[in-house]
Amino acid sequence: MTSPTREDILAAIPLAEAMEKDGVKLVGSGNAKMALCVFHKEHTPSMSVDVEKGLWWCFGCNIGGSV
Repeated sequence: MTSPTREDILAAIPLAEAMEKDGVKLVGSGNAKMALCVFHKEHTPSMSVDVEKGLWWCFGCNIGGSV
């Protein structure tokens, strides 16, 4: 049995779906969304979410990742 690839995991668990299940509200249109960062308190969204690539980046924390 082979281990799942990154692409397999991203296809099975889309980032936007996982974030919304955890209560993160994504705003914006198309593949580029913004959200309030879950790692620090803020009033203006600083977390960028690329829905197509399954990646996020917080400009306030200077960290990012995927599912």
